[in-house]
Amino acid sequence: MPKKVSNDKREAVKSGIRSGRTTMDISRTTGVSKWTINRIRKEEKNIKARNRGGRPVVVKKITNAIIRLKFRQGLLRTDSDAQLFLRSLGYSISKRSVRRLLRKIGFKSGIKKYKPFISYTNQKKRLKWCRDKVSWTVEDWKSVIFSDETKINVWGADGIRYYWKQVDQPWRSFHVNQTMKHGGGSVMLWGCITSRGPGYACRVYDGTMNSKLYTHILSTTYQESLAYYGLKHCDVLFQHDNDPKHKSRHTTNWLSDNGISVLKDWPPQSPDLNPIEYVWRQLKSKLSQYDTTPRSIDDLWKRIDKEWNSFTESDMQPYYESMPKRIAAVIKRRGNYTNF
Repeated sequence: MPKKVSNDKREAVKSGIRSGRTTMDISRTTGVSKWTINRIRKEEKNIKARNRGGRPVVVKKITNAIIRLKFRQGLLRTDSDAQLFLRSLGYSISKRSVRRLLRKIGFKSGIKKYKPFISYTNQKKRLKWCRDKVSWTVEDWKSVIFSDETKINVWGADGIRYYWKQVDQPWRSFHVNQTMKHGGGSVMLWGCITSRGPGYACRVYDGTMNSKLYTHILSTTYQESLAYYGLKHCDVLFQHDNDPKHKSRHTTNWLSDNGISVLKDWPPQSPDLNPIEYVWRQLKSKLSQYDTTPRSIDDLWKRIDKEWNSFTESDMQPYYESMPKRIAAVIKRRGNYTNF
Protein backbone atom coordinates (compact mmCIF):
# COMPACT_ATOMS: atom_id res chain seq x y z
CA MET A 1 0.00 0.00 0.00
CA PRO A 2 1.49 3.40 -0.98
CA LYS A 3 2.71 5.57 1.89
CA LYS A 4 0.28 8.40 2.69
CA VAL A 5 1.52 11.84 1.66
CA SER A 6 1.23 14.58 4.29
CA ASN A 7 -1.03 17.54 3.60
CA ASP A 8 1.96 19.92 3.46
CA LYS A 9 3.72 17.81 0.83
CA ARG A 10 0.49 17.36 -1.12
CA GLU A 11 0.02 21.13 -1.22
CA ALA A 12 3.64 21.55 -2.29
CA VAL A 13 3.07 19.10 -5.16
CA LYS A 14 -0.11 20.93 -6.20
CA SER A 15 1.76 24.23 -6.14
CA GLY A 16 4.45 22.76 -8.37
CA ILE A 17 1.86 21.43 -10.82
CA ARG A 18 0.14 24.83 -10.97
CA SER A 19 3.43 26.51 -11.79
CA GLY A 20 4.07 24.13 -14.67
CA ARG A 21 7.05 22.33 -13.15
CA THR A 22 7.97 18.84 -14.34
CA THR A 23 7.24 15.71 -12.33
CA MET A 24 10.97 15.05 -11.89
CA ASP A 25 11.59 18.60 -10.61
CA ILE A 26 8.72 18.38 -8.13
CA SER A 27 9.91 14.98 -6.92
CA ARG A 28 13.45 16.28 -6.39
CA THR A 29 12.35 19.27 -4.30
CA THR A 30 9.54 17.64 -2.29
CA GLY A 31 10.80 14.06 -1.89
CA VAL A 32 7.47 12.70 -3.16
CA SER A 33 7.71 9.81 -5.62
CA LYS A 34 7.01 10.41 -9.30
CA TRP A 35 4.22 7.81 -9.21
CA THR A 36 2.44 9.72 -6.43
CA ILE A 37 2.90 13.05 -8.19
CA ASN A 38 1.35 11.67 -11.38
CA ARG A 39 -1.56 10.31 -9.32
CA ILE A 40 -2.12 13.75 -7.81
CA ARG A 41 -2.06 15.22 -11.31
CA LYS A 42 -4.91 12.91 -12.32
CA GLU A 43 -6.87 13.67 -9.15
CA GLU A 44 -6.52 17.38 -9.68
CA LYS A 45 -7.82 17.59 -13.23
CA ASN A 46 -9.10 21.08 -12.57
CA ILE A 47 -5.57 22.34 -11.86
CA LYS A 48 -4.13 24.21 -14.82
CA ALA A 49 -0.52 25.15 -15.25
CA ARG A 50 -0.02 28.86 -14.56
CA ASN A 51 3.33 30.41 -15.37
CA ARG A 52 2.26 34.00 -14.74
CA GLY A 53 -0.50 36.10 -13.25
CA GLY A 54 -2.92 34.93 -10.57
CA ARG A 55 -3.16 35.72 -6.89
CA PRO A 56 0.02 36.69 -5.03
CA VAL A 57 1.82 33.93 -3.16
CA VAL A 58 1.21 34.02 0.60
CA VAL A 59 4.31 32.98 2.53
CA LYS A 60 3.81 31.79 6.10
CA LYS A 61 5.12 33.93 8.96
CA ILE A 62 7.38 31.14 10.19
CA THR A 63 8.91 30.88 6.71
CA ASN A 64 9.53 34.64 6.69
CA ALA A 65 11.29 34.31 10.05
CA ILE A 66 13.48 31.51 8.69
CA ILE A 67 14.38 33.64 5.64
CA ARG A 68 15.38 36.54 7.91
CA LEU A 69 17.59 34.26 9.98
CA LYS A 70 19.26 32.65 6.96
CA PHE A 71 20.06 36.05 5.43
CA ARG A 72 21.51 37.32 8.70
CA GLN A 73 23.69 34.20 8.94
CA GLY A 74 24.80 34.53 5.33
CA LEU A 75 23.21 31.21 4.33
CA LEU A 76 21.04 33.13 1.87
CA ARG A 77 22.63 36.11 0.12
CA THR A 78 20.65 36.98 -3.01
CA ASP A 79 17.08 37.03 -4.25
CA SER A 80 17.93 33.95 -6.35
CA ASP A 81 18.99 32.10 -3.18
CA ALA A 82 15.69 33.03 -1.53
CA GLN A 83 13.70 31.92 -4.57
CA LEU A 84 15.41 28.51 -4.62
CA PHE A 85 14.83 28.13 -0.88
CA LEU A 86 11.12 28.94 -1.20
CA ARG A 87 10.76 26.57 -4.15
CA SER A 88 12.35 23.81 -2.07
CA LEU A 89 9.46 24.34 0.37
CA GLY A 90 6.94 24.01 -2.45
CA TYR A 91 6.21 27.69 -3.11
CA SER A 92 5.73 28.73 -6.73
CA ILE A 93 7.13 32.25 -6.71
CA SER A 94 8.78 34.55 -9.24
CA LYS A 95 11.98 36.46 -8.57
CA ARG A 96 10.02 39.72 -8.70
CA SER A 97 7.71 38.42 -5.95
CA VAL A 98 10.74 37.34 -3.93
CA ARG A 99 12.16 40.87 -4.08
CA ARG A 100 8.80 42.27 -2.99
CA LEU A 101 8.71 39.79 -0.11
CA LEU A 102 12.25 40.68 1.00
CA ARG A 103 11.38 44.38 1.10
CA LYS A 104 8.19 43.63 3.02
CA ILE A 105 10.08 41.77 5.77
CA GLY A 106 12.65 44.55 6.20
CA PHE A 107 15.42 43.97 3.67
CA LYS A 108 16.89 46.33 1.11
CA SER A 109 19.17 45.67 -1.82
CA GLY A 110 22.44 47.40 -2.58
CA ILE A 111 25.47 47.23 -4.83
CA LYS A 112 28.28 45.10 -3.45
CA LYS A 113 31.36 47.17 -2.76
CA TYR A 114 34.85 45.87 -3.30
CA LYS A 115 36.78 45.76 -0.04
CA PRO A 116 40.33 44.55 0.60
CA PHE A 117 40.83 41.41 2.62
CA ILE A 118 42.18 42.50 6.03
CA SER A 119 44.11 39.97 8.08
CA TYR A 120 43.59 39.78 11.84
CA THR A 121 47.10 41.17 12.43
CA ASN A 122 46.40 44.19 10.25
CA GLN A 123 43.02 44.71 11.88
CA LYS A 124 44.85 45.16 15.19
CA LYS A 125 47.27 47.63 13.60
CA ARG A 126 44.39 49.62 12.12
CA LEU A 127 42.59 49.69 15.44
CA LYS A 128 45.67 50.88 17.35
CA TRP A 129 46.49 53.59 14.79
CA CYS A 130 42.93 54.93 14.83
CA ARG A 131 42.80 54.96 18.61
CA ASP A 132 45.97 57.06 18.56
CA LYS A 133 44.30 59.52 16.14
CA VAL A 134 40.85 59.63 17.72
CA SER A 135 41.48 63.10 19.20
CA TRP A 136 42.50 64.66 15.87
CA THR A 137 40.15 67.38 14.65
CA VAL A 138 39.23 68.24 11.07
CA GLU A 139 41.76 71.09 11.26
CA ASP A 140 44.47 68.62 12.23
CA TRP A 141 43.63 66.47 9.21
CA LYS A 142 43.69 69.49 6.90
CA SER A 143 47.45 69.66 7.43
CA VAL A 144 47.86 66.22 5.80
CA ILE A 145 48.54 65.77 2.10
CA PHE A 146 47.18 62.40 1.03
CA SER A 147 48.73 60.56 -1.91
CA ASP A 148 48.21 57.32 -3.79
CA GLU A 149 48.45 55.58 -7.14
CA THR A 150 45.61 54.15 -9.18
CA LYS A 151 45.09 52.37 -12.48
CA ILE A 152 42.38 53.40 -14.91
CA ASN A 153 41.03 51.08 -17.56
CA VAL A 154 40.36 52.16 -21.10
CA TRP A 155 37.25 49.96 -21.23
CA GLY A 156 35.65 50.93 -17.94
CA ALA A 157 35.00 49.34 -14.56
CA ASP A 158 34.07 45.85 -13.43
CA GLY A 159 30.47 44.71 -13.28
CA ILE A 160 28.06 45.58 -10.46
CA ARG A 161 26.91 42.97 -7.99
CA TYR A 162 24.06 43.33 -5.49
CA TYR A 163 23.39 42.18 -1.92
CA TRP A 164 20.32 42.07 0.36
CA LYS A 165 20.48 43.07 4.02
CA GLN A 166 18.11 44.34 6.68
CA VAL A 167 18.28 48.07 7.42
CA ASP A 168 19.49 47.54 11.01
CA GLN A 169 21.77 44.59 10.21
CA PRO A 170 25.54 45.18 10.64
CA TRP A 171 27.88 44.82 7.67
CA ARG A 172 29.13 41.27 7.17
CA SER A 173 31.79 39.76 4.91
CA PHE A 174 29.17 38.43 2.48
CA HIS A 175 27.85 41.97 1.84
CA VAL A 176 31.04 43.00 0.00
CA ASN A 177 33.31 41.71 -2.73
CA GLN A 178 36.69 41.09 -1.12
CA THR A 179 39.62 41.76 -3.42
CA MET A 180 43.39 41.67 -3.40
CA LYS A 181 45.46 44.73 -4.27
CA HIS A 182 46.98 45.55 -7.69
CA GLY A 183 44.15 44.97 -10.15
CA GLY A 184 44.63 45.46 -13.89
CA GLY A 185 44.43 48.72 -15.81
CA SER A 186 45.78 50.69 -18.71
CA VAL A 187 47.04 53.99 -17.27
CA MET A 188 48.85 54.28 -13.95
CA LEU A 189 48.38 57.60 -12.21
CA TRP A 190 50.04 59.14 -9.15
CA GLY A 191 48.26 61.99 -7.44
CA CYS A 192 47.86 63.87 -4.19
CA ILE A 193 45.20 66.04 -2.59
CA THR A 194 45.37 68.94 -0.16
CA SER A 195 42.61 70.62 1.80
CA ARG A 196 42.99 73.53 -0.64
CA GLY A 197 42.41 71.41 -3.72
CA PRO A 198 43.98 68.64 -5.77
CA GLY A 199 47.71 68.53 -6.35
CA TYR A 200 49.22 67.86 -9.72
CA ALA A 201 48.70 64.39 -11.18
CA CYS A 202 51.48 62.41 -12.81
CA ARG A 203 51.20 59.68 -15.44
CA VAL A 204 53.55 56.72 -15.01
CA TYR A 205 54.30 55.89 -18.62
CA ASP A 206 55.47 52.28 -18.43
CA GLY A 207 52.91 51.36 -15.77
CA THR A 208 55.51 50.46 -13.14
CA MET A 209 57.26 52.49 -10.48
CA ASN A 210 60.40 51.87 -8.41
CA SER A 211 61.94 53.91 -5.61
CA LYS A 212 63.99 56.14 -7.91
CA LEU A 213 61.02 57.00 -10.10
CA TYR A 214 58.90 57.57 -7.01
CA THR A 215 61.34 60.06 -5.49
CA HIS A 216 61.60 61.75 -8.89
CA ILE A 217 57.82 62.25 -8.81
CA LEU A 218 58.06 63.63 -5.28
CA SER A 219 60.86 66.01 -6.28
CA THR A 220 58.82 67.35 -9.20
CA THR A 221 55.06 66.78 -9.10
CA TYR A 222 54.72 66.82 -5.30
CA GLN A 223 57.00 69.83 -4.80
CA GLU A 224 55.18 71.71 -7.57
CA SER A 225 51.86 70.95 -5.87
CA LEU A 226 53.10 72.51 -2.63
CA ALA A 227 54.39 75.56 -4.47
CA TYR A 228 51.07 76.03 -6.29
CA TYR A 229 49.22 76.33 -2.97
CA GLY A 230 51.97 78.31 -1.26
CA LEU A 231 52.70 75.51 1.20
CA LYS A 232 56.01 74.60 2.80
CA HIS A 233 57.20 71.25 4.13
CA CYS A 234 56.93 72.56 7.68
CA ASP A 235 53.22 73.30 7.12
CA VAL A 236 52.13 69.79 6.23
CA LEU A 237 52.42 66.05 6.85
CA PHE A 238 52.87 63.82 3.83
CA GLN A 239 50.88 60.57 3.71
CA HIS A 240 51.66 57.50 1.66
CA ASP A 241 50.92 53.83 2.23
CA ASN A 242 53.23 50.90 2.94
CA ASP A 243 54.11 50.02 -0.63
CA PRO A 244 57.73 48.73 -0.71
CA LYS A 245 58.92 51.62 -2.89
CA HIS A 246 57.46 54.05 -0.34
CA LYS A 247 59.25 52.38 2.58
CA SER A 248 62.56 51.62 0.87
CA ARG A 249 65.84 52.98 2.25
CA HIS A 250 66.27 55.13 -0.87
CA THR A 251 62.86 56.79 -0.40
CA THR A 252 63.22 57.12 3.37
CA ASN A 253 66.60 58.82 3.02
CA TRP A 254 65.30 61.14 0.30
CA LEU A 255 62.35 62.23 2.44
CA SER A 256 64.64 62.88 5.40
CA ASP A 257 67.22 64.77 3.33
CA ASN A 258 64.49 67.02 1.91
CA GLY A 259 62.85 67.79 5.23
CA ILE A 260 59.53 66.11 4.41
CA SER A 261 57.58 65.06 7.50
CA VAL A 262 55.61 61.85 6.98
CA LEU A 263 52.40 60.77 8.70
CA LYS A 264 53.87 57.90 10.71
CA ASP A 265 52.88 54.25 10.94
CA TRP A 266 50.17 54.32 8.29
CA PRO A 267 48.20 51.08 8.87
CA PRO A 268 48.33 48.44 6.12
CA GLN A 269 45.29 47.59 4.00
CA SER A 270 43.57 50.88 4.80
CA PRO A 271 42.20 52.54 1.65
CA ASP A 272 39.08 53.44 3.65
CA LEU A 273 41.23 55.80 5.74
CA ASN A 274 42.63 57.61 2.70
CA PRO A 275 40.18 60.20 1.31
CA ILE A 276 41.97 60.27 -2.04
CA GLU A 277 40.25 56.93 -2.71
CA TYR A 278 36.98 58.85 -2.94
CA VAL A 279 38.58 61.29 -5.36
CA TRP A 280 39.66 58.37 -7.54
CA ARG A 281 36.06 57.15 -7.56
CA GLN A 282 34.80 60.58 -8.57
CA LEU A 283 37.43 60.80 -11.28
CA LYS A 284 36.47 57.40 -12.69
CA SER A 285 32.81 58.35 -12.50
CA LYS A 286 33.50 61.48 -14.55
CA LEU A 287 35.40 59.41 -17.11
CA SER A 288 32.51 56.96 -17.38
CA GLN A 289 30.17 59.77 -18.46
CA TYR A 290 31.84 60.09 -21.86
CA ASP A 291 29.70 58.78 -24.72
CA THR A 292 32.64 57.09 -26.43
CA THR A 293 35.58 55.05 -25.18
CA PRO A 294 39.05 56.59 -25.56
CA ARG A 295 40.62 56.00 -28.97
CA SER A 296 44.00 55.33 -27.34
CA ILE A 297 45.83 55.45 -24.04
CA ASP A 298 46.97 58.98 -24.87
CA ASP A 299 43.34 59.96 -25.44
CA LEU A 300 42.46 58.44 -22.06
CA TRP A 301 45.23 60.46 -20.41
CA LYS A 302 43.89 63.70 -21.92
CA ARG A 303 40.52 62.96 -20.39
CA ILE A 304 42.09 62.09 -17.04
CA ASP A 305 44.11 65.31 -17.02
CA LYS A 306 41.04 67.40 -17.87
CA GLU A 307 38.78 65.82 -15.26
CA TRP A 308 41.43 65.77 -12.52
CA ASN A 309 42.02 69.48 -12.94
CA SER A 310 38.28 70.15 -12.73
CA PHE A 311 38.29 69.33 -9.00
CA THR A 312 38.19 72.34 -6.66
CA GLU A 313 38.83 73.18 -3.02
CA SER A 314 35.13 72.75 -2.24
CA ASP A 315 35.28 69.22 -3.67
CA MET A 316 38.04 68.32 -1.21
CA GLN A 317 36.37 69.66 1.94
CA PRO A 318 33.87 66.82 2.51
CA TYR A 319 36.66 64.26 2.27
CA TYR A 320 38.77 65.99 4.92
CA GLU A 321 35.73 66.60 7.09
CA SER A 322 34.98 62.87 6.98
CA MET A 323 38.28 61.86 8.60
CA PRO A 324 37.06 61.80 12.24
CA LYS A 325 34.12 59.66 11.09
CA ARG A 326 36.47 57.29 9.29
CA ILE A 327 38.58 56.92 12.42
CA ALA A 328 35.48 56.27 14.54
CA ALA A 329 34.18 53.71 12.02
CA VAL A 330 37.39 51.67 12.14
CA ILE A 331 37.33 51.71 15.94
CA LYS A 332 33.69 50.61 15.95
CA ARG A 333 34.53 47.77 13.56
CA ARG A 334 37.59 46.87 15.68
CA GLY A 335 39.92 47.32 12.74
CA ASN A 336 37.86 45.52 10.11
CA TYR A 337 36.72 47.14 6.84
CA THR A 338 34.19 49.95 7.10
CA ASN A 339 31.44 51.41 4.94
CA PHE A 340 33.80 54.11 3.61
